Amino acid sequence: MPRPAFRIALLLRWLAACALLAPALRAEELPPLRPLVRVVSERRGDEVHLVALLQDCTAACLTLRVELTNLRSAVPLPLTVDLTQARTLLTTLRPIAPGQRWSFNFTTRYQPGGRRARPETTHLYRRPFASVTPFRVGQGYGGSFSHQPGTPLEYSIDWPMPEGTQVLAARGGRVVAIRQNQVGGGRAPGFRDRANFIVVEHPDGTLAEYVHLRPYGVSVRPGQRVETGALLGHSGNTGFSSGPHLHVRIYWLDATGHARGLPARWEVSEAYDAGRPGGLPFRLEPLVWRR
Repeated sequence: MPRPAFRIALLLRWLAACALLAPALRAEELPPLRPLVRVVSERRGDEVHLVALLQDCTAACLTLRVELTNLRSAVPLPLTVDLTQARTLLTTLRPIAPGQRWSFNFTTRYQPGGRRARPETTHLYRRPFASVTPFRVGQGYGGSFSHQPGTPLEYSIDWPMPEGTQVLAARGGRVVAIRQNQVGGGRAPGFRDRANFIVVEHPDGTLAEYVHLRPYGVSVRPGQRVETGALLGHSGNTGFSSGPHLHVRIYWLDATGHARGLPARWEVSEAYDAGRPGGLPFRLEPLVWRR
């Protein structure tokens, strides 16, 4: 009878063969995306109401642009507004020349959170995972793969870690948005915006996003308050990802509703780029947590 070690080796070979033969999950085969903010039009007689609906989200900043033909908006356009209700009337459209044809077309852009941030640049953030063994930083501030300087993700950190690692709140606050129904990941363009995530708003209005969580790996709900170190969920490999890891970014929203990354301070070893005055933490990689 085969020894246990031999049987395990055979099982591992069989699993590897199955992985090679199984077709890769394509982005178009993933579950439908459920947008955090959805804008709908409601016809009421000669009027059209544009209404914003929040889904899996308690706060978001929305910018609405509308192209109008023979219509007038009740408020100036484009419109940027902070949403805090499940349903918000954005504007009402009315015909300029009643009885004649009219039409409209709109586009939207949004970010979780609000524009009330007064960032506390001296705050020290705790490590966002539970593990006996420290994880190295795979990509830090200004990383060459997807954190390039000058981009919205410049001040982000990626920690490679096994799927299912507990993800903890680096700072206390209120959960404002989640997604957890996505099941695939990879480097194909179709996986962009397909990651599972949690967004937490801090007392100073800054926000932390925890990205690439495993399917249904979210342990909190929108509107829930969490303390520093609280369990948020479990890491994974969903969305645009080259391997299992946790992506974390601290950011705030400017007056136009655009996300601005914050070079936050962390309770970890730091390295600085000597070639840049005032070099930033995590510019050099990989780095290791203090023990």
